Amino acid sequence: MLNSLYPCDPTVVDGVLSHADSFVLDLGSGSGIWAAQMAFEFPNATVVGVDTSHSAPLNVPNNCFFESHNISHGLARYYARFDLVHCRCVAGVVPNHNVLVDELVKCLRPGGLIILGEGDLRVYTEHKILAPMRRSDEDVDPSHSWLARYLYELDAHSSASTIGWHLATLLTRTGAFPAASGVTTKQLYVPIGWEGDASMAPEVGELMKRNCQDFVRSWKSKLLQKGFPPLQVDFWIRKVDQEIGVAAADTGDSNVLRLCNVWHYTWAVMPSDGLLIA
Repeated sequence: MLNSLYPCDPTVVDGVLSHADSFVLDLGSGSGIWAAQMAFEFPNATVVGVDTSHSAPLNVPNNCFFESHNISHGLARYYARFDLVHCRCVAGVVPNHNVLVDELVKCLRPGGLIILGEGDLRVYTEHKILAPMRRSDEDVDPSHSWLARYLYELDAHSSASTIGWHLATLLTRTGAFPAASGVTTKQLYVPIGWEGDASMAPEVGELMKRNCQDFVRSWKSKLLQKGFPPLQVDFWIRKVDQEIGVAAADTGDSNVLRLCNVWHYTWAVMPSDGLLIA
């Protein structure tokens, strides 16, 4: 999506990782691919991927390591150790976002860079406005979205689903980043099953379609736990598949609903004299 491993100017990352004993923390490392790729790109840096369960790609360079740790226990073991702290798609599983960001900032060395990334659990139209959801199984309005309905029933209307819009505020409130240093934000509207605009590689839409299909199936159990009948959930999944499949067909029909997922990135550099957060 970013056509890069990070949303900011490469010179910013080069600057904070220029010395021989640079350290990178990837919190919520998931598959470990980002951490491994960063380690390949910056062989002078030590990259540490951290997640609740240990997972690593097959091809890992010698300067990349993975650890298991539950963030709910805090990050004291990582305080003041890292020149770059990267955290993506973690806020949705952490109840207190202020505490999460405070803990991440404490992991930085003076002059370090923090990069936060979160995706919306809401869906937008190609015009970058919230897609209205199908109100019932009998709703036949083509401008209403089955995916929006599915996400709504997954509690996508909760605060965790929109945390991306507030990342800059969360970073600013820590007091670690004076206004002059700049807390920068960027939103990417990523097409689901269609090509999107010229800023996106053509394959992104297809990849997002597959991710969406996997997502709705992986969260089926949650809807069943909430009491929805299996037939109802299967009906919604079929409708989501049809909806994003029609968009992928690119028939030119103006009535076809073309959807986007929004990704939020926020980053800032701590002053070189640092700041102790109580």
